[in-house]
Amino acid sequence: MTVSYELLNRLKARRDAPRAQIDVQQEYVIVLSENGGETRELVMPRAPSIQTLARIAPNAVLAEVRVRNNRSHPNGRDPFFAHK
Repeated sequence: MTVSYELLNRLKARRDAPRAQIDVQQEYVIVLSENGGETRELVMPRAPSIQTLARIAPNAVLAEVRVRNNRSHPNGRDPFFAHK
């Protein structure tokens, strides 16, 4: 898995920042790219660590991380994998 130093520094700064109250209405969408073109989204209730992402997809490149309001999708969806 390839991650830039800029991203690692931002994640470290965010980790060291004072903790805010966790909003249960949010979920983290992690976009991973494999084989240079195909992407997949993982949706998680908490921000994953780099180690967790490396275990999930060791040959993937981290393409994007965003936070969204989990009220934006209907009930009944799988909470960990986004459906396209």
